[in-house]
Amino acid sequence: MNLGLKVGFEPASIENIKDVHPDFVEVWFDVRRSGQYNNLFDFLKENKTPAGLHFWGITKDGCEANITYPDKTLNQESFQLMQDTIDIAGRHNCIYVNIHLGTRTKITMDLYNEKANVLTEPADLQTCQETFVHNIGLLSQYAKDRNVILTIETIPQTIYSDWSKDPVLGRQNPIPSYPLPLSTYEPCIRSGAYVANDFGHTVALSITEDPNFAWDTLFETSKSLVQSTKLLHLGFIVPPYNGSDFHDQLDNPLMDTDKAIPNTKHMTELLKLFQNRNDVYALVEPQNDHPKNFRLASKILADAGVRPIQ
Repeated sequence: MNLGLKVGFEPASIENIKDVHPDFVEVWFDVRRSGQYNNLFDFLKENKTPAGLHFWGITKDGCEANITYPDKTLNQESFQLMQDTIDIAGRHNCIYVNIHLGTRTKITMDLYNEKANVLTEPADLQTCQETFVHNIGLLSQYAKDRNVILTIETIPQTIYSDWSKDPVLGRQNPIPSYPLPLSTYEPCIRSGAYVANDFGHTVALSITEDPNFAWDTLFETSKSLVQSTKLLHLGFIVPPYNGSDFHDQLDNPLMDTDKAIPNTKHMTELLKLFQNRNDVYALVEPQNDHPKNFRLASKILADAGVRPIQ
């Protein structure tokens, strides 16, 4: 297994790469600001560091890119933003482009002031699934033609209206965004796409008060998708298990308890599903201190026997 580091266009990302020497990096990639990544791409090329791009795109009217919601204008612009990202990935010899499993709602999003809002009621499930699967088929082939892997990431049931605030407080009032169900993966995989399993997001697809149910669901879901999984985000959820997202440090004290799903022991069990998988890429997405979390993840991967500690 390959262990990576989350990076962006900020100069600190280059210093973080120099610090830990990851197997690869995953670039938080806002396609509308693609020119701001030139220094990072030059550094990666010079140092022969492989990269994947985590797609983020905002349409001209301020909506999160969405190839699921049945709005022709939104679909076309979103599709083009994803194609543009795949083109950039191809030019820079990136391993993959990661996009999110779609939502049945239209969402406004401000990536830099960290605010979002759901604009619509959920559209018809079957229509949304058909729209998403059709678009993924086209994007998968487009990526394949450019020697890029397309991965589709699990996403939580809800979003925050303002994630610039304390995430613990933000999680108290999540807004349903109606993501597509995991069954949507089956036709997408047949079309050539792969799975990006964010452990925390996958837990947040279930709303429950029972941590055992949350863990069992995560493990069985991850096991069922293991052969088609190329990317892992080593996230976790703490109470409440209300469908909301949570990005925190791997040394959160709750990681040594049964409250975190997955906790450190669980994460080791999950990673053991990927023995001898050199085609799988894993990383942590903390709010800050990426080098520290890289080292913590390195120990967890070593304990699972999927990568020697370095």
